[in-house]
Amino acid sequence: MRRLWGVMVWLVGAGMFPGMAGATPKLPVVESAALAVGMQVPWSQPVRVNDPFEGENVGVFDRHEFSRGDIPRVTVLSLWQPQRVRFLVGFGTQCTRTYVGYIFLYFPVGGLNCGQIDTSRKITEAVLKIGDRNWSLTQGQNNTFPIPPELAMALHQAPEANVPLRLVTEAGELIDSEIGVNTVRSWQQVFAPVPPSAP
Repeated sequence: MRRLWGVMVWLVGAGMFPGMAGATPKLPVVESAALAVGMQVPWSQPVRVNDPFEGENVGVFDRHEFSRGDIPRVTVLSLWQPQRVRFLVGFGTQCTRTYVGYIFLYFPVGGLNCGQIDTSRKITEAVLKIGDRNWSLTQGQNNTFPIPPELAMALHQAPEANVPLRLVTEAGELIDSEIGVNTVRSWQQVFAPVPPSAP
């Protein structure tokens, strides 16, 4: 067992969780469903999320970073679980350290230089483009949106390719991002139909 920035991760059996039909016998465990810029979790692979407030479920964390205009770094985080998806958007730079180098040796100079990161955007709509169809999520609270069964099936069957994502903020700002192919591949496991229980 090891601790990564306050997140406990270890291998456990996961066959009893929804969406785990045909899953591998063990998954890493993440001890919170909370999203934060700079968090350390297994990205773009199925995990078991053991949250003290939301219970236990399978999920996949996704992270996409890019620059936009004069904003040096935009970070879009999401957690996909069988019944819901949660988003967090961060604007700003991460911590960097200045180095001075001599041939192949580099030495740090001074401390870390950290820019401001703004995560205050309230997301009111999320739109996914899977194949030729747009899927819109609008009934969210606190940047968390329920996933209807029809969309869950579309996520499970999505072709293994990057999926365009558009987030709309409360102020009407559009944030165009994408979900990476490894996360899309993990959707096959996270959104696998649960076999009916025996009578």
